[in-house]
Amino acid sequence: MKADALALGVIMLVGGLGLALWAEEQADSVTRIVYPEEYDNYKSLALIGYLVGALGAGIAVYEFASNPAKPSPRSPAILTSTPTGQKTFCSYCGAGFRPIDVRCPACGRKVLRE
Repeated sequence: MKADALALGVIMLVGGLGLALWAEEQADSVTRIVYPEEYDNYKSLALIGYLVGALGAGIAVYEFASNPAKPSPRSPAILTSTPTGQKTFCSYCGAGFRPIDVRCPACGRKVLRE
């Protein structure tokens, strides 16, 4: 995952929405009849904030969805040799599994044959 692009998207989302909410609050405190130009400026600034926030959300969602997290490397489970047909136990989680299994059915670790 490109952490920089994801972080940029989140920062744009939070910053844009913060700007928009601040501008909306300022517009609400200004009387539209007495100061129409200032009111319109704050409303325009709020719209820009919402657009920046939406763009940031789009970037964050795209980066998160297009680069799924890769599983962390784990140590494999070790299978001790046993007669055919008997259950063996995972050395990591203790779950039982058949000797023909490639992965432990409980924890998913790869089985190493000794």
